[in-house]
Amino acid sequence: MEDQYFETLMKALKNTEKSEDVPVSSLILDPQGNVASIGWNTRQANWEISNHAEINALNNLTTKIKSLNLDQYTLLTTLEPCQMCYGAIKQTKIKQIKYLVTSDKYGIHNHFSINDISPKLQKNSTPEQERQYQEILETFFKKLRHPENNN
Repeated sequence: MEDQYFETLMKALKNTEKSEDVPVSSLILDPQGNVASIGWNTRQANWEISNHAEINALNNLTTKIKSLNLDQYTLLTTLEPCQMCYGAIKQTKIKQIKYLVTSDKYGIHNHFSINDISPKLQKNSTPEQERQYQEILETFFKKLRHPENNN
């Protein structure tokens, strides 16, 4: 993934720290490669089960441009989308999704059916980007599961 987008995703993760949301962030790029929307997990912050980073980024952009058709846009996200997010992405007609780290537990690759042949879903990270983000996730879950060690 290009460094400029990786850096923007990493900065957006800071928005999840106070609410203790799982650190996931997403960007939507316009056809020229400009960041058109940013989202991050706000499930814990808002007590809304569907407030995943991808859906927040989609909602921000569709509200801004007053259209549900995002077929010219690309979605970048730190973690492979879950089924719910993948369904929302499909409904907006986004054709390309790039993510840093595979989600073995909830990722869409573990839930494909014959009808899921588009949009293009592609892991897109350097080993260093993957390592950095994986470390953020591991640290988050260690703190969550072992709060006595959070000093």
